[in-house]
Amino acid sequence: MQESRNLPRRRKLFSAFTLVELLVVIAIIGVLVALLLPAVQAAREAARRIQCSNNMKNVALAVVNYHDVKRHLPFDINWSTNFGGEYYLQADGSKDPASPSKYVSGRNRNGKGWIVDILPQLEQQAMYDGMKLGFDDPSKKIMDFLARANNGSGMGRMDVREFMDNQLSVLTCPSDPSAVPRDDMWWWTGATVAVTSYKGVAGDTAVGKAFDAGGLWSNEDWGSIPDRFESLGCNGLFWKFGYYDPINFRQISDGLSNTLMIGESVVEQDLHSMAYFSDGDWASCNMQLNYFMPNLENVKIDWYDVRGFRSLHPGVVQFAMADASVQVLNEGIDHDIYRALSTRDGGEVAGLDF
Repeated sequence: MQESRNLPRRRKLFSAFTLVELLVVIAIIGVLVALLLPAVQAAREAARRIQCSNNMKNVALAVVNYHDVKRHLPFDINWSTNFGGEYYLQADGSKDPASPSKYVSGRNRNGKGWIVDILPQLEQQAMYDGMKLGFDDPSKKIMDFLARANNGSGMGRMDVREFMDNQLSVLTCPSDPSAVPRDDMWWWTGATVAVTSYKGVAGDTAVGKAFDAGGLWSNEDWGSIPDRFESLGCNGLFWKFGYYDPINFRQISDGLSNTLMIGESVVEQDLHSMAYFSDGDWASCNMQLNYFMPNLENVKIDWYDVRGFRSLHPGVVQFAMADASVQVLNEGIDHDIYRALSTRDGGEVAGLDF
């Protein structure tokens, strides 16, 4: 028995990868992941773009529903009483005074944006009621100049400000990581406010021309002059003097399906993107579609070069037409056709099939 215990044991043989085989397998897995990753990213972007399109559709339908009740589009209200009266800016730079607005008096120019008007249609009735009580209360101080958060009046009043950072998902493009409440918006520096990825189309007004800014697009080769965003008479549907004479569908003689109403914007590329303020919810089609400022530090300095439409969906920008249909415009669209689509009554022969 003792001798049997001393017999040599049989070794078990195990098969295993060699180092070379292991490296080959890892390399194959790496190649497969590299091939699969773009497809996964493309699928995710496609899903985000669909969600963005749905958001825009809901906003556009809210605008149409508002129009059905009020018989005009929602409108912006300018925030200043220091303009010396509203006027039509003429091509030679002269100012033709306008008769008083039947919608807004000098006392209640509060800086309300058109998006505030459609909050009930976006299932935000309580938010609308709270904001309206704040900036419509005649017993309180009415805004007398800027809507800066520390001004304490108009849209900057404390009882309105509690709603200002409410970032609604329906106003947020899921492809834009910069579309979050921010504290660097024009006129609102230092106050955290909600932003919007979807802006009203002001037509093709040459933003910056009125200031002789000398910008990339501030001339008649790119947009209509005179620059009317600081005046009356824009040829689009939304701008900050829209309250003076709100647009109705009968005035869109170019056709609802041929007129751009709402388009996409990228927040960090346009710091005039405050969601509920009248100088943050519109943009112009005078500038190249999908233009991106290469240096973000210049976005605030050269603001007149970035108040256009753009998106982070590769190569395209989505727009809602005045009939609430959502269409995709290629960034290479002919600029004259793009401008023609942005005007409501220019009489141009242009459509999405061009």
